[in-house]
Amino acid sequence: MTGGKSKRYRHAARHLAECRSCDATITDFSDHPSHAQFLEILRKEHGRKHGFWRLVDL
Repeated sequence: MTGGKSKRYRHAARHLAECRSCDATITDFSDHPSHAQFLEILRKEHGRKHGFWRLVDL
């Protein structure tokens, strides 16, 4: 993994963690997926991004 991609992955993983922490306060997602549903979709579409998922799963 190159330095640029690594930096982007770290930033995206931090952002995803912030979203996870906000998820508990949301009572109505309307027509948007919950955080768990979003993660499931993200893993299906980008499951091969092992460097990113390694950071998310810490």
